[in-house]
Amino acid sequence: MLRESLSAALYRLEGPLNVMRSAIGMLKHREPAMSGALSTALAEGHARLEELRQQRGAQRRSIPGTQRYASLYLPSAFRVVELR
Repeated sequence: MLRESLSAALYRLEGPLNVMRSAIGMLKHREPAMSGALSTALAEGHARLEELRQQRGAQRRSIPGTQRYASLYLPSAFRVVELR
């Protein structure tokens, strides 16, 4: 249950980060300082998402007797896919 909740949270958090990435692209030439600030925030957001992904993986490995799963992370337009 916790793993599924983390997966759902990761998926939902990618949306705002994608909006930020689009805004950076639009502001890059008109407002370089704003673009730089958003780029920094975007990098921090991606770092926090990666920490959550690692926690989800640690949770998965810490449950004895469960099957191992491999996670495949596709571009952010797609959902997280788990393969058995």
